[in-house]
Amino acid sequence: MPCIDYRWEKRLGGFRKLLPGSPDTALRNESFRAYVGYLRSEDFAAAAAELVVLRRPRVNVGLVALRLLTKR
Repeated sequence: MPCIDYRWEKRLGGFRKLLPGSPDTALRNESFRAYVGYLRSEDFAAAAAELVVLRRPRVNVGLVALRLLTKR
């Protein structure tokens, strides 16, 4: 049975303030614009990379199990 874990990572979520001169003008909501701007930050990239590394072993196990099930 699949298992989904929850891990809070402060650097991946939460309210962000819109920085002056934001290039994300297509988004009308200021909060969305602020978060999209934050997605380009080194802090966000580092947190996302850590999450991928932590989850990689479980994803690989899940893919192997899926392949075994679909070969039947």
